[in-house]
Amino acid sequence: MGGLLVLALLAACGSSGDDSSGGGDGGGGGGTAVPGEARVESDCAPDDGAAYSFHIGLAAASCDASPEGALLRITVWTGLDHMAGGAWNLAPSVGVAGTWYSPSGSSSDLVNGASGILRVTTWDETAGATGTYDVVLEDGTHLSGSFDAVACLGDGPLCG
Repeated sequence: MGGLLVLALLAACGSSGDDSSGGGDGGGGGGTAVPGEARVESDCAPDDGAAYSFHIGLAAASCDASPEGALLRITVWTGLDHMAGGAWNLAPSVGVAGTWYSPSGSSSDLVNGASGILRVTTWDETAGATGTYDVVLEDGTHLSGSFDAVACLGDGPLCG
């Protein structure tokens, strides 16, 4: 799996961008924001299908930037045709996304997401994406904010 953190994905793949498929929606905002510099990169879903990971909290919006401190990673298991204007329910029971947070930006202190929503406002395969997130972690931490992600899609990982 590509990206900064090597993680085990938590649920089976879903392909809908619809946020009405059950589980919580993460509330109405008001959580702590992670710095909005971000990147989006190709990834693999649990069924080896298409996925895209948003890395939020980078020192700069670039493909090789490291976390500035805390890092929020949200991976949605869907194809490109569902990205623009999409919204994903981040509850693990829904099975369309995975969410992880690291207060230090490393894999040593990961906290899994418990509920939330990711909204992609704009999407361009070459320029990147903008959007918002509202996430509640398993430890009760509430994160919400916006992001401006550079596209780092390249050829993507070899899944399967």
